[in-house]
Amino acid sequence: MQDSAWKKVLSELSLDELKEAQRFINELIPMLQAVEEPAKVAVEERTEALAENDAAGKLEIFPPFNSGERREDTRFDMEIKGIYSIIKIAGSEFDLPVETIQIKDISKHGIRFVTNQFLPPSSILLVKFNLPASDTRQLYKNSQKNIYAEVRRVVAVSATLGFQYHIGAKSIDHTEALELLKENEGFAITSKRLATKEDIRVLFVSTNETLSKHLQKMLQHNGYIVNWTNKTPQAIALLRKTHHHIVITDMVIVGIHDYEFIKHLKDEFPDTGLAVEVDTLEDWLKVMPLGVDDYLTKNFSDKEFMITIELLHKKVLQKSLLGNNFAKKYKRRQNILVIGTDGTFKKFLCDVSKKTGFTLYFVTNTKHAMAVLRKYKMEVLFIDASVADPSECVFITKVKKDFPSIEVMVISSNYQERHQFLASGADRFFIAQIGMQDIASALV
Repeated sequence: MQDSAWKKVLSELSLDELKEAQRFINELIPMLQAVEEPAKVAVEERTEALAENDAAGKLEIFPPFNSGERREDTRFDMEIKGIYSIIKIAGSEFDLPVETIQIKDISKHGIRFVTNQFLPPSSILLVKFNLPASDTRQLYKNSQKNIYAEVRRVVAVSATLGFQYHIGAKSIDHTEALELLKENEGFAITSKRLATKEDIRVLFVSTNETLSKHLQKMLQHNGYIVNWTNKTPQAIALLRKTHHHIVITDMVIVGIHDYEFIKHLKDEFPDTGLAVEVDTLEDWLKVMPLGVDDYLTKNFSDKEFMITIELLHKKVLQKSLLGNNFAKKYKRRQNILVIGTDGTFKKFLCDVSKKTGFTLYFVTNTKHAMAVLRKYKMEVLFIDASVADPSECVFITKVKKDFPSIEVMVISSNYQERHQFLASGADRFFIAQIGMQDIASALV
């Protein structure tokens, strides 16, 4: 058997040159393993600010991978150049800034390439390249390719001049690309409207006039339009006369005539957000099944109140702006990262996974979680507060900053911790005592 070309080149090197080549190969092998065989190597945290090895624990995946092999669909390893543009809903596909990339492999499932520009996960790309060889014609009829792709994995690798980014992107069709872009645009509009708060009406229905007046002034100062009443018939009349986006009430009001006010409100005004001030966990268990959107703990602070209003405001806007697209976002969940050690909770999530088809990644602490988030694309982060208590809320804030499209859910045995987690950026909060049914419904 003839020696390969690379063996001939090495045989002509001097001893010093061979030693230098050996050092380079020892550095190169782990780097390529991290990109091409992620299931076989330890998860590594690679960012511009941090490039240290992760030794915080084992990554547990459910359902477990059968092997570390690459996907079985037909793939073509290659070294060709291409270009990409980041597609935005308002921009033309034919008039966008382009960046050069080095393509590593392609398949019907997706494309892997290297670029010097950082690409956030979930970015929608239009990638253009020319196929070089005839052996790819069995996969693609035309040699000139324009494909849409959604960025699913980003790995930063140290290079001579800074960092290179190894990108794994999933192929999508034009229709799916437009749906994702509309959804992202909807969230952008929601954020703008949250900032301006124009024409957002809030109605207080409470017997505590002093507190209501205080909160009314605070909301008006922040740009909301606010009304108050202490009688449910007047509240219904006001809602019929003028559309209100949010209603805030208390247990004294909702307890009249067996929660008739809540039932009437949700039946006649289903798009109106409703929050109730609760005294105890038992109060919460009584009102939440009736369709209440959120709650306030007794003797709540001004900060907790404003967080609740902002969350209700966001829900109302997202529903009105995105409609079915908003619902589709949650149906596309594929990967869920769980921070926790409770065996019963893990078994429950695995049972849910069998029915829904998503993949679960389990870690035991926030440090390891951040490394996994930078390695894989996650749609949901689920946090057990017994592992990451409110003192680690800064972790959630960092996650929402670095991965703005991820949905963060928290489960806690203490319902009064809710506002601390929400203030840090959590999207959903579950109370452990109520059982797991609400969690299962949220993940389906």
